[in-house]
Amino acid sequence: MNNNISKETIFSNKDIRENLEIKMFLMYYNEQHKSDYTILQKRERPDYFIKDSKGNILGVELSSVYKDDKVVGSEHKPEHVGNGLLDIAFDSNTHEGIRNHYFKRIFGKINDKRAKVKSGKYDTTCPIILSLYLNDYYKIHIDNSEWELFRNINDAYFSQIKEFKEIFLIGIRTENYLVLTCG
Repeated sequence: MNNNISKETIFSNKDIRENLEIKMFLMYYNEQHKSDYTILQKRERPDYFIKDSKGNILGVELSSVYKDDKVVGSEHKPEHVGNGLLDIAFDSNTHEGIRNHYFKRIFGKINDKRAKVKSGKYDTTCPIILSLYLNDYYKIHIDNSEWELFRNINDAYFSQIKEFKEIFLIGIRTENYLVLTCG
């Protein structure tokens, strides 16, 4: 990935952002499944078709989740002093509320994407994977045990999802992704 691209460029250019997100997704997906998927075709609904050396084809729908719709402009686009990051201090008094709010935003995005697939506007000739890039500074305070609890508590919900083969939450904690198996 190109580290010389400015934050401003990434957030203002959809093609650059999607290119970075699909490369990150492929890296994690291939690591998780010990596979060799590469981009077959850039498109819309889903955003990409990917193919492995055995000829298997999957669709990938890319999206992002933030704590709210305003943070992209106020916290991500502007340049910040020092290392370019905001210092988001941990506050034990508000942590649970922020975490639960963030989890609700993830569910909202999943349900939004499910509805769009159900509407018939997506090419569903092959299984689709939803890749949600969690691009928010606040998620750094959600630890691995909380992500595992999120997965375990909601396993029944994820098993009912038929629109996606899997949901990849990318950009979280030390392993950088969490896989949610659907169906």
